[in-house]
Amino acid sequence: MEEKRIQIMDAAAECFAKNGYKKTSITDIITKAGIAKGLVFYYFKNKKDLYMRTYKYYVEETKKILEGDLSKEPDFFKRIGMSISAKTDFIYRHKFAYEFLVSVYIEEDISVVEDIAKYNEEAINDNTKLLYEGIDFSKFKSEFNITDVIKMVIWISDGIIKNSKTASVDEMMEEFKKYTQIMKKCFYKEEFINEHN
Repeated sequence: MEEKRIQIMDAAAECFAKNGYKKTSITDIITKAGIAKGLVFYYFKNKKDLYMRTYKYYVEETKKILEGDLSKEPDFFKRIGMSISAKTDFIYRHKFAYEFLVSVYIEEDISVVEDIAKYNEEAINDNTKLLYEGIDFSKFKSEFNITDVIKMVIWISDGIIKNSKTASVDEMMEEFKKYTQIMKKCFYKEEFINEHN
């Protein structure tokens, strides 16, 4: 039964990502999922419930990734690399997860905007804390603003994840290693640049 619920959410994610909240109908999702209408309403109250629970499911699955071995790694770039690998695996299992999560951030429909903002306030802060807690920031050159560096690395990481659908995990990680060396040379103190990757 859990498989069916996830099948519906994955179909919903694809429809919402492509069409937005307002233009997506339950019929669209049923057609995409290839299931009976009654099954959607067995798991979800209505379209809004399906939308928000799909979003929360994807965010919570990401949180589980961050709560694992990731939290034990003090090196910033190694932790980001581990995060990319784990998130890519998640995206392989949920093909439209990335597009859906991006679409939620730019969603403007008043039916869901308030619910998204309320959930984000707590969830996003928790995930950010998990990602950066215990990082050894003393490796960074003092002239850089750590917040700016983090933003830039996240943008690069997100770009790699977004493009990972057309690359193998090994190819994606090789690409990340290449960019990591460039970023380390820019932002890390010299003695930390050539540490084991």
